[in-house]
Amino acid sequence: MTHSLAKLALVVGMLLPAIGFGAPQRFVPPAPKDLVGQELRFVSCPIVRATEHPCWVTEYEGELYFLGVQAGGVSDFIAPQLNHRVLVEGVVTDKPRVCGGIVLDPVRTSTMRDVDRSCNAILPAEGHVIVTHERGPGPAPTQPRRREVREVEHVPELRTFRVEFDFDMERAWVKNIMKINEAAVFAAAIGAKRVEVVGYRGRVRLSNGAVLEELPFMPKRRAEYVESVLRAVGTGGAEIAVRFEDEPSGDDPSARSALITVIP
Repeated sequence: MTHSLAKLALVVGMLLPAIGFGAPQRFVPPAPKDLVGQELRFVSCPIVRATEHPCWVTEYEGELYFLGVQAGGVSDFIAPQLNHRVLVEGVVTDKPRVCGGIVLDPVRTSTMRDVDRSCNAILPAEGHVIVTHERGPGPAPTQPRRREVREVEHVPELRTFRVEFDFDMERAWVKNIMKINEAAVFAAAIGAKRVEVVGYRGRVRLSNGAVLEELPFMPKRRAEYVESVLRAVGTGGAEIAVRFEDEPSGDDPSARSALITVIP
């Protein structure tokens, strides 16, 4: 090898790690095969990874699980809170790990009400990069708002709208507030005489066999909350009747809800 070629080879060898070629790659193990497809329900401490957009993970039975990326109004994911435990309900997938955690899809998280000061772990970014999509112009729909009332050509006998809530929470997040808005606007559009609201609570059977029941006052508070939003949006003069069921109505997340029935 000539002196010039040897010098060129030395320069290339120095550059390769800098541009990613030849650099050692960190091995990221996939989800264990015996876990893939399993539905997990557990309560644990959320952990935030200090990436540009905070990435939330949690640990359960020795495995790290990815929960979501905190991205404000651009995402349906509602981030957990440090100093509180989180209820995680999801199905294990074999998708590539995110932020070092096994991906659950679908996944649902609910921040528990009680304070737990032991839930305060923050991990370094460790090279993890999170890509989010920017939200378009305009305000995020965080508050109930009035919508234009349009005529409905065909009026059904009745129509129902289910508003779901996080575990032990009596206020809804954005997409479910919009569900209440939709019910109010529909009632006004058809000239409904009556709107009925029924509040419910649920329970969760965890993967370890323990059962969590929502607080007894949740059905009443949920029904009253939905009623307040309906009145704020306006139902075109329809009477609003509110009631609630005291006993837990099921293990499915949809049991943590309020049901709106619009009656022509």
